[in-house]
Amino acid sequence: GAITRLPFDTAADLLSLHHQLPEISRPHSLGAEAIDSLLGGGLLLNQVLEFVGPSSSGKTQLCHTAAVAFARREHVVHYIDTGNGFSIHRFLTILQERWPQTFDDAVITMGRVRVFPVFECFELLDVLEGIQATLDDPDSPSLVIVDSATAVFAPVLGGDKAFFGQGMISHVNSQLHRLTASGVGVLVTNDARGADDHRPLGDDEGGVRAALGKSWKAVADARVVLRPSSLGKRKGVASVE
Repeated sequence: GAITRLPFDTAADLLSLHHQLPEISRPHSLGAEAIDSLLGGGLLLNQVLEFVGPSSSGKTQLCHTAAVAFARREHVVHYIDTGNGFSIHRFLTILQERWPQTFDDAVITMGRVRVFPVFECFELLDVLEGIQATLDDPDSPSLVIVDSATAVFAPVLGGDKAFFGQGMISHVNSQLHRLTASGVGVLVTNDARGADDHRPLGDDEGGVRAALGKSWKAVADARVVLRPSSLGKRKGVASVE
């Protein structure tokens, strides 16, 4: 039968990665002081970080902020938008409120962010494989954002689609960790189930729990759990797992 070609790295690839270790191993700010503090300074470029929270907990806002923070530091960002959540107005507002730039400089910063609209899980896998294939290019990304995983996987994890959905999660998990092994930071968002502001985070009787079940649980190297403030303000509560 046919022989399956497995992905591999050459010794030269590993040597190049070794030379990049100082950049990869230091935390990179996500532009949100509270989140950076929870993570010991920010995101590592060999890490899959997951933001988990219910609606209005600030997941997409944090993704926009992270994209701005990386782009203004001259890093390329690939933003995979699965729910039409990316807003150039929001991006510009964060940029100009936090790190004001001239119009020409802002255009250059925005040019470092590439947005990929994706609506199916197999499209997500195709985009991730395409990113992996371009990592030798000068403008390859330092950060890949997937906002959100729930939108593409929740529809294929129930009923007779469950086996297919779990298989796709396995493939995407492998591809995300191939990216991190190449020194690319990955940020993903996921919805929460059973959220209740009056109970402790993670409490099985009503606390915030990640959606997508056990098949997704192994994807993240670190998970930040978000929750809207019980006072109804924009500021919320977060913890890291």
